[in-house]
Amino acid sequence: MYFYAPKFVVEIKNPFIETARTAFYDTPKKNIVKTTSDFKKIYFKTNDNLLLTANMYFTQKPLIANIILVHGIRSNKEKFLPVINLLTQNGYNAIALDLRAHGASEGQFCTFGYKEKDDISRLITYLHDSQDVKGKIGIWAHSLGSAISLQAMANDDRIQFAVLESPYANYKQIMGDYSSYFLHLDAPFINDFLLSRSGEMADFCPKEINPIDIVNKIQQPILLVHGLDDKKINPKNSQLIYDKLPTNNKELLLIKKASHSNIWQVGGKKYFQKVIGFFNKQTTMIKD
Repeated sequence: MYFYAPKFVVEIKNPFIETARTAFYDTPKKNIVKTTSDFKKIYFKTNDNLLLTANMYFTQKPLIANIILVHGIRSNKEKFLPVINLLTQNGYNAIALDLRAHGASEGQFCTFGYKEKDDISRLITYLHDSQDVKGKIGIWAHSLGSAISLQAMANDDRIQFAVLESPYANYKQIMGDYSSYFLHLDAPFINDFLLSRSGEMADFCPKEINPIDIVNKIQQPILLVHGLDDKKINPKNSQLIYDKLPTNNKELLLIKKASHSNIWQVGGKKYFQKVIGFFNKQTTMIKD
């Protein structure tokens, strides 16, 4: 219990845990969707010297902005393959990132934004300095990726706008919710133990990774999206975040009959038009 249970929370590249992931997490297979966009693999170092990787897909149209794509826990950059063509055909470069410990990136542990927010800042610096990337930068993220992106936006105003799907507001609360959902277990003392031990194991402070505690620092435009039938992360999380965001340029979209991982399927073409419309609106409002 002491040594192994916390691994299920923070350790990503563990063969034993990987065998059970398909039952719990939305992990796309590689190359399940063909894209018509040209792309290149890029690699950059984190503050703690891990090598992270991303695929950068290029629009053939006049560039409007660059969108960083951030997946959820135990997923990978291939999750966003279905929307790459949508972005590039509408004038956006797309940068699909493998978070630390995920996909082709190095690392063993997930720190739920504590280190990942800085990883995103390092990616932006790398794009500017080493890839000569020009133009505005936004984010499109899902689940854990959305919670990380909120922390990154509070930390780095170079991220100018975001579409955030299914975020959670409080790390401790979501750990308890996941225990109830997956294990049918409501034991606060076990959750408190896992909270503490996972932080020790992965070298992060659990008290410093709650999106709800930092959203008052975010002035950038945000579109929050949540499925009303989400059983993993209650849509009330998006409502809490929306209510506390100080910016007036914010939207909350609740999608009927959508669960945690099928927003794209349920929302369909209308949803994708909403996302592109949001991006287009922000890029016209933001001065170069």
